Parts: sequence; C-alpha cells; structure tokens
Amino acid sequence: MAVTFIATFAVAIACGWFWMGVLAPAILRPFGVPLRFGFLRRLDRLNQHLSSNQYVWSVGVFSWGFGMFLFCATARYLQWKLLGDKFLSTTSTIVAFLLWLVTGWLVGALGAPHHKGVAPSGRNC
Repeated sequence: MAVTFIATFAVAIACGWFWMGVLAPAILRPFGVPLRFGFLRRLDRLNQHLSSNQYVWSVGVFSWGFGMFLFCATARYLQWKLLGDKFLSTTSTIVAFLLWLVTGWLVGALGAPHHKGVAPSGRNC
C-alpha cells in the first residue's frame, strides 16, 4: 500500500515536471514566447528575459498553474485507479483547475521580473 502511494506520487511529480520543463516551453515557442526549457535551475533566473506580461501568463498560468493541476489530477486519478480512493466529481475537478490557474497567475505576478529602466521623467525606476 505504501509503495503504491509513493509510486503514484512519483508518477504525478514526473508528469508535472515534464509539463513545466519540456511541454509548456515547446508549446509556447511557436507563439513567440521564448520560455526556456529546464526545471532543475532556479525559475527566477531562468526566464528573466521575458516581459512581465509574458512571465505572468506563460510561466505563472500556463506552465506553473496548469502543471500543478496536472500533478494533482494525475495523483488523484492514480489513487482512484490503484488504491480505490474516491474520485473527484467533474465540478470539483473544474473548480480545482480554475483555482490552480488563479494561483498560477499569482505566482507569475509576484515572481515577474522587474526590469530596471529610465522613467519618462528621466529618473531611474
């Protein structure tokens, strides 16, 4: 029982990391968002070249928020299939999806790079 739980958790983590580190950057590149591949380096240093808006939506919502939803959904699905746990209803799955996207937006908004520049008044920002 404990081994099955650990295995489902490991598979769920692998799915989330694969989404955040490989699939999300590969999907966003054709749309002009140069999100860098990788998940072992620090995220705050990895994508500093993105604008704040690109960072919020690509790193926060699309990569992190959707990746966390995939992690949770995969874990719940495998626990349902392998351990016989109760599976979540469609409504609770949709609510969880929206909550993870909102949380991803917050992660992106709070972690977005602040590029230093010169304000229109001529003073440094």
